[in-house]
Amino acid sequence: MQNVAEILKQVTKGTKLWSNNFGEVKLDSVNSNSPYPIRCIDALQNSRTFSKCGYYDVLYTGYGECTLWPSKDHRAWDDEALRILGIEKKPETPFNLQPFDKVLVRDSCSEKWRADFFSHIADEPYLPYVCFGCVWQQCIPYNDETKHLLGTNQEPPEKYKQ
Repeated sequence: MQNVAEILKQVTKGTKLWSNNFGEVKLDSVNSNSPYPIRCIDALQNSRTFSKCGYYDVLYTGYGECTLWPSKDHRAWDDEALRILGIEKKPETPFNLQPFDKVLVRDSCSEKWRADFFSHIADEPYLPYVCFGCVWQQCIPYNDETKHLLGTNQEPPEKYKQ
């Protein structure tokens, strides 16, 4: 699942979003230190919090599913979502990666890290990291500080968070 909180950090407070549970909501804040970092305000002025992957309440939905979207008509966190939210950015090569460097990659916060070799950055904001095996959303160097992450879905050390 996509790390929606990282996307919404780039969005202005008050931006309209869509929730399966509450209809139209407005972004209030994103607090990365909380288990439910995304805070929105619904039409009745109630505060509603979502996990970093856009889940409303994992306890009541089993493993959960994303219930927070860019709009009522667009229920995906893809390039179109970035456009809807007014996010325009070209990814930069993270951490001075060079072709053939060993990296850990994954597409979402719930996936396990895999090993790969870095190739280059694509002109694709949703899956910008091109490696030998595939294209990826998240990419960090494989080194002594990160090698313990291989095969886990743990968060990387703070300096490697994107």
